[in-house]
Amino acid sequence: MKPIFSTFFLILFCFCACKPLDVEPQFEIPSEQAFNNVNDLEVMVNGAYQALQSANCYGAAYKMIPDIFADYVTVNPAALRLGRTGSLSLFNIYQRQTFGSADNVWRDSYTVINRCNLVVVAVLNNLIKDRTGEYQNNADRILGEAYCLRALMYFELLRLYAHQYGINENVPNSGIILLLKPTTGRTSQARATTKEVYDQIEIDLKEAARLLPTDKRATDIFTYGGRAGGRATKYAAMALLARVYFQKATDADDVQALFYANAVINNTETPFPLNADTGGVAYLVTSNFRASPSVIFQVSNLINPLTNEANSTSKTLLDSYFFQTDETDFPTIYLLNGRFTSALGFKSGDQRITIGTTIAGSLRYTKKYQGDNLRPAINVPVIRVAELLLIRAEISYVSNRQQTIDDIFQIRDNAYFANGRRGNVPPELNVATLSALSADDLLKEIIKERTIELNLEGDRLHHFKRVAKRYGNVDFKLLRSYDSRQRNISKDLPWDSDAILFQIPDAEISTNPLAVRNP
Repeated sequence: MKPIFSTFFLILFCFCACKPLDVEPQFEIPSEQAFNNVNDLEVMVNGAYQALQSANCYGAAYKMIPDIFADYVTVNPAALRLGRTGSLSLFNIYQRQTFGSADNVWRDSYTVINRCNLVVVAVLNNLIKDRTGEYQNNADRILGEAYCLRALMYFELLRLYAHQYGINENVPNSGIILLLKPTTGRTSQARATTKEVYDQIEIDLKEAARLLPTDKRATDIFTYGGRAGGRATKYAAMALLARVYFQKATDADDVQALFYANAVINNTETPFPLNADTGGVAYLVTSNFRASPSVIFQVSNLINPLTNEANSTSKTLLDSYFFQTDETDFPTIYLLNGRFTSALGFKSGDQRITIGTTIAGSLRYTKKYQGDNLRPAINVPVIRVAELLLIRAEISYVSNRQQTIDDIFQIRDNAYFANGRRGNVPPELNVATLSALSADDLLKEIIKERTIELNLEGDRLHHFKRVAKRYGNVDFKLLRSYDSRQRNISKDLPWDSDAILFQIPDAEISTNPLAVRNP
């Protein structure tokens, strides 16, 4: 008789790859032996959630890197003097061949994908021994979560390691390696095309939306002190579909993006009200796993994927880059005042500045990831309803102008919330002013609002690429390129420059004979 793997070994498998410098164990865990019942399946999908917490996923990288590569943040010299040089390579486009962050993001993202693949293969091939009782009640949900997380990782990887959709998307090796079955060692597989990866992302998210429950409370089994944490739901999958289609920046894909954005915004089963947020940023992240009602999907920090036990003291690594605990502690990343505040035209009373940032000396830092009670956040929003309103506003600015104006004003009204009431938007930003704008100027206001609302949420670089593809060629300045002597230099780059792409890791190239580097 073949040996049967117990839940203990599944837990071991999940934890073996959770340390930042570890990789998936290089030994085989046959799927037909690894899953006895639905509890084993739950452990594996929880392990995928746990891997999302890595500093190389949503613990830092996917929220930080796209903004660092853009135009309004820079590195804090004081933090570098304190020895926080780990992020320095992020600012240096000349280190792409030995880019540690690129290697780690690749590795940890594929860890999530591999765990999701184990779940998908086990369910689709009926490899769970006991498929009665709780299995029947939970298998679809668990499979849907695996599809959703796998698609999310492929989308994040594709946006960093491949060009914007529309640039040679059908050319071989233009995308990333598309793995749909679990691997236990070396792979020998070429990179898929960008279009092939996008097609799979869409398939996965649509299947996730079909399988997952609509009520977020139904899957909030990550709990701490009775407060809900985060799991993928039908509306999380649909919100991500809106983001994916919008990023592709074609007329046909905008139609799909609008459909899914509307489906989430207008749903009555599990509403995500923006007007429940005070100041737009105050409750986006917390230190006790609560999320703003407008957050559609978040990553929560757990220490036990079997029991869903939350970590009441640990935190994401975002605070290492953004959070200031006292006057002697310097965050690594700060906002460029002139470019972020003055150029964007912030007005007095915008709580995205008064609540969302703080000044220390001459430098402005974000407080988005500070959490409540001045403690670092231990949950990280992945997508929230404000982004969907911005998607709908931009797609509709010509065809449904009033919808666009209403959406932008709703975001602004939330941003100027004060003294327990709304209605504080300055006259120059109100509905009448928006209504008087030309179509081109209205689009500029939408793009400006997106920059303000989603700052340091991992959107900016991807936004640059999409806008350039959609509306015409634009260049941007990579402000924080450092030479070998750590001198801050500037470099103008076209939006489709190969220099912006992360490089495929040396470890992948050396072990996978079919993998090729980016140019």
